[in-house]
Amino acid sequence: MCEPTTIIMAVTAVMAAYSAQQQAKAQKSKAKFDAGVARNNQVLLQRAAQDRIKQGDESERQYRVKVAQMIGRQRAGFAANGVLVNDPGSSPQNALLDTRTLEATDISILRENTRKDVDSLRFQAANAGAQAGLLASSAPSPGAAAGLSLLQSAPGAYNSLSTSNTADTTTQPPTTSAPTSDSQQQRMIA
Repeated sequence: MCEPTTIIMAVTAVMAAYSAQQQAKAQKSKAKFDAGVARNNQVLLQRAAQDRIKQGDESERQYRVKVAQMIGRQRAGFAANGVLVNDPGSSPQNALLDTRTLEATDISILRENTRKDVDSLRFQAANAGAQAGLLASSAPSPGAAAGLSLLQSAPGAYNSLSTSNTADTTTQPPTTSAPTSDSQQQRMIA
């Protein structure tokens, strides 16, 4: 029959395994929730990238309208002063070409800024997706946690059993064997 300490150790080991299993379930549930949040962030960032592309296109369109209006005002101003606008090499023609050159430069800057913003949002979305995968895969298994807890309790239970068995053998008086030779008998008498 088992000793009470051994029974207590076994019950404690089972309770520790159950507790480890419940903790692992809670951790797994939290990891699953956090992974869902990260996936939602990924979707939102991907949508933000698409919106930023649309904003960039709209900004470019609005800028082109402003430049077209400015060129129209320039042409009207030159014409109101009686200057021929379409004369190649004339000052008004050069002014209009300068306006178009500045437009092209500004459009390039707008596109580059949009591209950088979109790349940044896509990078953040990719990181959110990777984080979601990491969180989902890092959740502990409740069964494995319970099993590990039991395995960690096993050495203590073994030591308890071996100590109780050793205590039983040490309480018995030692047996002596009869000497077999005359010299051994004489040494025992002396």
